[in-house]
Amino acid sequence: MKTSLMVALFYFTTMSCGELPKSHSIKSAWDFANAPERMGILKSDLNFHFSDLPKKSSLSKKPWSGGYWPNYLGGISYRWNYSRYSEKERVYYEIKKPSDYKDEDEINQLSPAEKFDLLVDNYRFDLTEKERKRTSVMKQLKGEKIPTWYGLCHAWAPATLLYENPNPISLKNSNGVEIAFGSSDIKALLTYYLHEKSSTTHFVSRRCNVDDIALKEQLEKGTITYDEYADKMDSAECEGINAGAFHILLTNMIGLKDEGFIADVTRGQEVWNQAVHGYQSKVIGKKQNNFSKDAAKGTVKEIKIATTMYYTIEVGTSWELEKNPDSNASLSYTYWLELDESDNIIGGSWVSEERPDFLWNMSKPIFSEEDKILQNLYEKSTGDLSHRKEFVDSKNIKLVWSLKRNKVKLKLKIEGNVSSEVDQIKIFIWDEKKKLIQSNKVDINYDGSFEKEISTWSWKPIKVALVSYNRSGQKISEHQKSLNS
Repeated sequence: MKTSLMVALFYFTTMSCGELPKSHSIKSAWDFANAPERMGILKSDLNFHFSDLPKKSSLSKKPWSGGYWPNYLGGISYRWNYSRYSEKERVYYEIKKPSDYKDEDEINQLSPAEKFDLLVDNYRFDLTEKERKRTSVMKQLKGEKIPTWYGLCHAWAPATLLYENPNPISLKNSNGVEIAFGSSDIKALLTYYLHEKSSTTHFVSRRCNVDDIALKEQLEKGTITYDEYADKMDSAECEGINAGAFHILLTNMIGLKDEGFIADVTRGQEVWNQAVHGYQSKVIGKKQNNFSKDAAKGTVKEIKIATTMYYTIEVGTSWELEKNPDSNASLSYTYWLELDESDNIIGGSWVSEERPDFLWNMSKPIFSEEDKILQNLYEKSTGDLSHRKEFVDSKNIKLVWSLKRNKVKLKLKIEGNVSSEVDQIKIFIWDEKKKLIQSNKVDINYDGSFEKEISTWSWKPIKVALVSYNRSGQKISEHQKSLNS
C-alpha cells in the first residue's frame, strides 16, 4: 500500500552472468532500534523461548481491506462511486453550491470528504478543500507529478486492525438531507481520522531511504558491482528488521497475544504498510557450531527457519461490506535464529534477500466530543461499541479503562496520567472467589503518563483494581471494575 512513507518492486535477486555473489554477513544481535520491546510490550511480557513459540497462527479477526486513497487521486476527495464518469472527472470535479446537492443519486456518488462535509452542514466543503490541498492533487493539472505510492497507507493499515468492517448506512444532516455512505466511504473517513489524530505509536527497526530501484538499475547495467549493491542494501539503514526480533514479534503478537501489527513489506525507499494477520514457520536446518559471522554473544545453537507471513493488501472500493479473498497476500522468508543455552532467541540473521523493512503498531485514539458525528456514523454502520471507554478523573489519577473479552480471554488496557504525588501503580485481578489471579506493575513515564495492556485466561466473573502508591509505599487511591460476563 502506499503512504507518504510506501508499492513496490521486489528485489532483484539473481545475476545474469559473472561470478557468484560473495556472502554479505549482517550483524545479527539486535541493537536498540531492533529491540522487540520497542513494539510497546514490556520485555517481561515477551516469550523468547524458541520451543514455546507457535509454529503457525492467525488472528481470530482478520483485517478488512479497501483502498489506500492515493494522493494522485485526491485522497478521500476522490469520487470513487462516480461510476458513469471518467477518472479525470472523479478527481478534478467542480464543487457545486449547496442547493445543487438534492438529488439522492448524485449525493451517493460524492466523495467521502464531500459527504462528510454535507453531514456536518459544512457547505464551504472545508474537509474536501483541505484534502485537495494536502494531496496537491489539483497541481497535476499544471503538470506536477505525484508518485503513485503516496497516500494514506500509514493510516489505512492500522484502521483495518482497529475498526470493524462497516456496512453501508444513510444518515440525515440537520437540514434533513439524507446522505448515503457506502462501506468504502466510512473506511475512508476512519482512515483519514487516524491520519489526523495523534496516538501512541511503536516502531521497531529503521526505514530505508536508499533508492533501491535506481540501485538495481545500476547493478543491471554493470555500473556497480554486486558487492557495492549489497553494501548499500545491507547497511544498518536498509538491512531490515533483525531476523531474531522479527520472529519473536511475529510469534508473540500473532501466536500468543492474538494482536496484529503493521509491516513495511518492502526494503526499499518506497513504503508499503500492510496489516499482518498470520504466519507459518518450519525448521529447515540446525547448527551446533561454525556459527554465522557476528552471531550474538552467548549463541550455542543456530536454527534455520522458513516462514511465510500473511498480510492484507489493498483492494478496490465497494459499496457493500467487503469480504474480498483477493486481499490476502503472503511473503516467504528464510533466516537463522541464534539461541542461548536456555533455548532463548538472542539474535538472528537473514538468508533471503526479501524481508520486512520495519514493524510498527498504534493505539486506538479515543473519539472526542468533536468527533461525535464520525463516532455515530461508525457505531451505526458496525454496531461496534467496544471502542467506548470508561473514564476515571480523580485528584491524583486520570485513567481510561478499555476492556475486551471473548469466551475465555480478557484483554485489559489502562492508560492515563498521574499527579506528581503518585510514585507507583499496580493492577490486581481477582476471580469470583477473591483469589488473586494476576498482579502487574505499571511503568510511569517521566511526564506522568502510563499505558498498560494485560491478557488473562478467565471465563468466570472477575474484578480488576488499579491502585496508586506514594514514595513511602502508602496507598493513595484505588479504582475497581467488575466483569460479570
